[in-house]
Amino acid sequence: MKITKEYIKGFFDGEGCIAITKKKNNKYGGMVFITNTDFEILNKISEKLTELKIKNKLFKHKKLTGFGKKIKYDLYISGVWGCYQFFKKIGTNNLNKRKRFEYVFKNSIRLKWILRAKKLKPKIMELRRKGLTYSKIAKKLNITIAVAQDIGKRFFRYL
Repeated sequence: MKITKEYIKGFFDGEGCIAITKKKNNKYGGMVFITNTDFEILNKISEKLTELKIKNKLFKHKKLTGFGKKIKYDLYISGVWGCYQFFKKIGTNNLNKRKRFEYVFKNSIRLKWILRAKKLKPKIMELRRKGLTYSKIAKKLNITIAVAQDIGKRFFRYL
């Protein structure tokens, strides 16, 4: 069976959920879960998500669950960036799940920072190639020197 984005979307709508986490200092995060007893299908979905550059993990529950006492598996995508990637690349047809995604994105300071950094990174790198210092780049882009250095120097795993 070929696993497509549309197949994953339908599978998520039927077997998945998005968990919203509220951390200290009012930071919001999220996790996408897809739970099923069929390891083969979840493994194929996991491979397709990896191919789409959506980080995910697949794990087996230790206890047998359900009426037939079958082993249950969870495929999950953690963090607001992972949820964002899943939503943008796969999506959902379920209105309630869509609202939960949007709630996480609207309330996530981290996501706003990542999206801003993604926009700034090419500009910062271009200005660095032209020989500008981080101080001059910061002035030109109206950001702090620390932000310019963070985005320009460090390995930024999301970008």
